[in-house]
Amino acid sequence: MNNFVSKIFQFGILVLLAVLVVTNPGADKYELYASERLTTYFKKDLCSQTTEIKEIQSTCRIFIDTIRPQLKTILTKNTRQQNFLLFSLYYTDFSLSPVVPEYNFTTLGIVDRFFTYQSEQSE
Repeated sequence: MNNFVSKIFQFGILVLLAVLVVTNPGADKYELYASERLTTYFKKDLCSQTTEIKEIQSTCRIFIDTIRPQLKTILTKNTRQQNFLLFSLYYTDFSLSPVVPEYNFTTLGIVDRFFTYQSEQSE
């Protein structure tokens, strides 16, 4: 009986490892996730902080939607992935221009989800 339980446990571990390998999200999914998060941040926080005039906030949001493809390109060029087979770590250094501060993000990709657990603003 003890050997049977051991075999079931081993099989369960193998199934869990297989699920982790199959659901390790790739770089293309990360780029989509990161560009959506960045776009949302810019629209909600940055556009709202720039002014209280609704028309300018609306123009800011439209501008962010317009440059979204460029944001994705910037993210792609400035992200490196460490693939550990069961999960991946993504390191992104993001800056729009020399006058805007650079941001550094570290994100865990596992089970087809992303968790940004570190974000820092460089001086």
